[in-house]
Amino acid sequence: MYKRQLTHHPLIFKGIKQVSDQNFIGRRVLRMIQDDISYYAMHTNFDVKGMADAAAQRIGLQNAEVLDVTYDDGVTKEGCGRIGQLPHRMTLGKCAQLVKKCYQVPNVRVYGELDSPVRDAAIMPGSGGSFLQNALQADADVMITGDIDHHEAIDAMAQGISIIDAGHYGIEKLFIPYM
Repeated sequence: MYKRQLTHHPLIFKGIKQVSDQNFIGRRVLRMIQDDISYYAMHTNFDVKGMADAAAQRIGLQNAEVLDVTYDDGVTKEGCGRIGQLPHRMTLGKCAQLVKKCYQVPNVRVYGELDSPVRDAAIMPGSGGSFLQNALQADADVMITGDIDHHEAIDAMAQGISIIDAGHYGIEKLFIPYM
């Protein structure tokens, strides 16, 4: 009987030219073949269809729309991230506390003035630095994401948007209960 493995992040991130027992990834692939394990990674497709909605719902984002549209058939829009309004206007510090509570993370990194008011929030689970321009174009007060580079965050603040970095895993761990 075949076994199945479902993950969010793929086993292979970079191209490989051969599979052998001479490296970690090769040994894992060989073991899966030997044990008849079928493997499905839902990274990008789940980021587009599931992750962002789950993250937006968890924090109570209202009137959420797609942050970066990758599919639009005139009826439905899909894509990465969401932009919407927090449940009520709050300070950046209170928003950081809300992020910690909603995503059950012990710590977040905050870039911005803790007492500044925020209402419009962009959320991009995982590593969201490449979506910063989308959040700026959407006039977000704060972008909630993970793995923001220090210099990206400083530049974001200079452009008028605060950042809450919950870590890459902090928000994406929603994948497990969702599945």
